[in-house]
Amino acid sequence: MMLDEVDFLDALDVLRYTHEASEAEEEQALGKVTEVVTEMLGLSVPVTDAQIDLVLNAQELLAPPFEAVEAANGAGPLTIRDQPAVVITRRVRGAFEDHAVRWPARPRVLFAAASPEDAVPAAEHEQPLRDALEPWLAPALDEAEVLTALEHASLDSIRDACVATEDKPYTHVHLLAHGCTVAKGRREKWGLKLHASQGGGAQAATADELVAVLSAGRSLPAVVTLTACDSGNLGSTSVAGASLAQALHVAGVPVVLGSQFPLTKTGSALVVESFYHALFAGDDVRDALHKARRAVHDRRDDTYYDWMSLVGYVQLPQGYADRLVDARLEAELASLRTAQALAEDLPNAQAYDAVAKRLRARIASLESWVRLPENASRKAALDENRGLIGSAYKRLAELLFKRSQLGDDQERWSSESREALEEARRWYEAGFESNLSAHWLGVQALSLAAVLDGTIGNSWQWDAALFAAEAACAQNPDEYWACGSRAELHLLASYAGRGKRVADARRAIEDLKKRLGTADPWPLESTRRQLERYTSWWTAENGFFPEGQALAEDAAEVLHELGA
Repeated sequence: MMLDEVDFLDALDVLRYTHEASEAEEEQALGKVTEVVTEMLGLSVPVTDAQIDLVLNAQELLAPPFEAVEAANGAGPLTIRDQPAVVITRRVRGAFEDHAVRWPARPRVLFAAASPEDAVPAAEHEQPLRDALEPWLAPALDEAEVLTALEHASLDSIRDACVATEDKPYTHVHLLAHGCTVAKGRREKWGLKLHASQGGGAQAATADELVAVLSAGRSLPAVVTLTACDSGNLGSTSVAGASLAQALHVAGVPVVLGSQFPLTKTGSALVVESFYHALFAGDDVRDALHKARRAVHDRRDDTYYDWMSLVGYVQLPQGYADRLVDARLEAELASLRTAQALAEDLPNAQAYDAVAKRLRARIASLESWVRLPENASRKAALDENRGLIGSAYKRLAELLFKRSQLGDDQERWSSESREALEEARRWYEAGFESNLSAHWLGVQALSLAAVLDGTIGNSWQWDAALFAAEAACAQNPDEYWACGSRAELHLLASYAGRGKRVADARRAIEDLKKRLGTADPWPLESTRRQLERYTSWWTAENGFFPEGQALAEDAAEVLHELGA
C-alpha cells in the first residue's frame, strides 16, 4: 500500500458522512483511497463485463473499499458504470458451510426493523419490499406465507420467527437497524442496536448472536441484507473478528449485503428498492447488486459515499445459473396468477386496461428470455417458458373478451382477444412439438385447435398427449395435473375423431379427487377454471367451434363431477 495504516484509516474516516470535513478534504481522501485500491487490484487496462471475486480475509488488508476502484485512464469509478458492468464481490478463504439446499425460486421474506432509541425508515423499506414481492402478494393469498414484518425486532423475536417457520424457512432476511459498537478498545466491533428482549430499552447484538438466532430454524436464508451503519465494518483491526456481514457469510449465508461506512436513510431505501426488485424478478444476484450500487450513485448528492460503502459477500451454489432460471420462471408464473386474481372482479374499463398492460409486460419478459442465445440449450426450461407464454396469452385473451362485454368498441376487443388466443395456440404447439411427453402443453394446444378451428387436424397428437398423461399417472400415484389433462383430452375426443368420451372424462376427475385427498386443491381449481371456459367463453354463441357442436353441455357434466 502506498499509504501507511494510520493515513489510510484517517482517509476512510473522512469519507464517513457523519464526519465533519470540507469538500476539499473529502475529495483528497477519496483520491487517496481510490489510488490505493486501484493500484492493489491492478486494473490498468480496460475490462469488459465482469465479476471481480475477491477471495480474502478482509482483516488482512484493513478492509479497503475496493468498490472505489477507478476505471482505466481515469474514467471514473469502475463499479458504477453500466458499460462495461463490473461487480466486485467478496468471500473469505476456507470452508464455506453451504446450508442452502437450492437457490429459492419462491421467496419468503422476514423484514425485521428495530428503533429502540432513534427512528429508522421502516415504511420506506417495507413498501419497496412489498412492491418487489407483488407477484406473490395476490389478494387471495396468505400474506404471511410471503412476508413477515417485525416492527420492534429483538434477538428473541427474530429467533422465534425463524423457529416458527421451520417447515417453510425464510429465504431472505432484511434487517433495518442502527449500527452500534460492542466491546471497547482493541476488542471493539460493530453490532446491531436491537430492542431488548426483556424490560424495554436497547440491546447491542453481536455478530455471533445474530448468526445464532438466524440459524435457529431448519436452515439459514439464502440472502441477508443488513441496512445498518457499519454492518460491513471490521471494527478494531488489532484482534481477530469478523464484521456482521462477514460473520453471516462465514456461517453459511450465500449472499450478504452490508455497509462499510455509515449508511444514509435515503441510500438504504434505494438499496432495498433496487436490489430486491431485480432479485425477485429473477435477475442474477450480481446484476441486482450492480443495479443497487448505480441507483445509490445516481443520488449521491443525498447518499454521499453509500455507493462505495455497499459491500456484497457472495458465494453462489453450483448450478446457480440453472437455479436462476427456475427463480425467474417462478416469478413470471406468480405474476400471471396475481394478474388472474386481479382480473376476477374488475370494476371498469380502466381497471381492465391496467391488468391487460400488466399481462403484456409479463409476455414481453417471457418472450425476451426465450430469445436469449444462452438459453437455447436449456430444453426443460424452454418448454416451461413456452407454456407460460401460452398461458399468459390465453389469460390476456380471456381478459380482453371480458373487456369486450363492457359495450364500447366490442368488435375491437373481441378481435384482439381472438388474436391473443391464436398466439397462445402457437406457443403451446411449439412446446408440445419440442416435447411430446409434455401432456399439459399438448392438451392446451389441442383444445385451442378445437375451439378456433372446430377440429383437431393432427389426431395423432391427441393420441400422444393422452398416452403421455396416462403414463404419468401410472408412474406416480401423487401425479395430479395429468388427471386434469386426461379429463380434458377425453372431453375433446370427438374433435380428434375418437368418439364421445364424457364418461372417461368424469372418471379422470374422480381419479384426480382421489389422488388429491387433503393436499393442495390448486390442481382441482385450475382444472375447474379451464373447463368453465367451455361453458362461459368458448361457446358457439361467442363464435367458437365453427361448424361443430360446442362442448358447453359436456363440460357442464364433467364440472358436475368436480362439484362445481
